[in-house]
Amino acid sequence: MVISGTGTITLDAAKTLSGSLTNNTGSTLDLNEFTTHSCFGLVLGGTSQTILGTYGRTGSGADNINDVFFAGTSGLIALNSITTTWLGLNFDWSDPTNWTNGVPTSVSDAVVSTGVPQQPLISSPAETRNLTINAGATVTSAGIQLSVFGNLVKNGNLALGAAPVVVTGTGTQTIDVFSTTGNLLVTKLGGVATVNGNITVHDITVNGAGGTLNLGSGLSHTVSGNLTLTAGAIDGGSSNITFTGALTQTSSGFTNTGNITSNKSAGSLTFSTGFGCTDFTVSGAGTTVNLGTGLSHTINGNLTINSGTFDAGSANLSLGGNLSGAGTFDADASSITLTGTASQSIAGFTT
Repeated sequence: MVISGTGTITLDAAKTLSGSLTNNTGSTLDLNEFTTHSCFGLVLGGTSQTILGTYGRTGSGADNINDVFFAGTSGLIALNSITTTWLGLNFDWSDPTNWTNGVPTSVSDAVVSTGVPQQPLISSPAETRNLTINAGATVTSAGIQLSVFGNLVKNGNLALGAAPVVVTGTGTQTIDVFSTTGNLLVTKLGGVATVNGNITVHDITVNGAGGTLNLGSGLSHTVSGNLTLTAGAIDGGSSNITFTGALTQTSSGFTNTGNITSNKSAGSLTFSTGFGCTDFTVSGAGTTVNLGTGLSHTINGNLTINSGTFDAGSANLSLGGNLSGAGTFDADASSITLTGTASQSIAGFTT
């Protein structure tokens, strides 16, 4: 059902839609006093809504309040989930005959299992709300983008190759373990996406005002490119982050109670904003970690420079543990503050 034009349309009975409700900009839908309207997709002003639950205006008691597109003091419409299950008549993800309820969209959940003739191949940009890959099943991408608006549940295999992964939406999301030589892009406009398993990616970019990427608890993530925060937030949790590769890398700062490791074979890693972590370790002969200009960083544990160079630039560095290693500590024009409450061992340097 599509509502368009200007003015208000009033529903005279409870509506159960087998598909989507689209309310275009300029139109208002009066839900009247009915509280049992329902649909399986909701588009408001061109934006698909991905948070399940009830919608209505202020005073309706709805889970999601919107006074622009809805009228009626107590009316509610429920956005319900629809699940589409892989049939595997052929391998093409984008072929609707391969799914029980059509090709997955941002408002439908995809389930992939074994026991079907073919497993899916993503050969054109794909999107889904929740993606569940059951044990023994495999989803393969031919290097093509996969966008997830809900949860990624991986009990089987996700063979991404160089495919980029986009995590987006406005709700709470959980993302299971995955690996790609492509990039992870987080464009959430609200809510938190929490990583539940180790991830290996090239770049991580967080660019969604109001959204947060949480790197989870006690995990180990590997980044071979840049880590960039342009909007939103990054919460490092208690996970360990390792930067690898031979490229020149930059990283926005983040705070975690885990460790940061630079284990590069060549090139440099430069921080563009301040970070906080427990231990920081540098390995890689001929490589450099640079703390940038005028930034403030906190290492609550030890700074170990096994090889390579740790260039403190003109940063303010707080160190709570020991400074050691056979590599080079270049204090440059930095300010070093020792913050530990126990004895600390500090290798010699000049600043």
